[in-house]
Amino acid sequence: MAGDFYDLHRLPEGRLAFLVADVSGKGTSAAFYAAELKGMVAALGPALADPVEAADRLNAIWCGTHDKRTFITLAFGTFHPATGAFAFVRAGHTPGFLRRLDGTVERLQPRGLGIGLTAKGFRERLDL
Repeated sequence: MAGDFYDLHRLPEGRLAFLVADVSGKGTSAAFYAAELKGMVAALGPALADPVEAADRLNAIWCGTHDKRTFITLAFGTFHPATGAFAFVRAGHTPGFLRRLDGTVERLQPRGLGIGLTAKGFRERLDL
């Protein structure tokens, strides 16, 4: 439970970036890694505007500093309230759901591998 993480960031032009993540493990160590993830996400700045780029950068940083036993599942997206533009990437996390204005619900299950599981070919395994 301590590795659960969610965050929301304001982007230029009124856009929003949101993420939901879960760090492997439990207790204090998972909470520590979740706090580390929060700092990494905040440091990404403009890269947050592109979910694939953000996930790829997070993976590169994580792989360079942690072993494969400590990984993160991630659901990351951007939304523009004024235009309805939406982009979403899933890196090993459980599927998300999108409720449209007309009330229909769409399951969001793009392909993707967890953060920290591999340094090579990570980006190619992500679908937007």
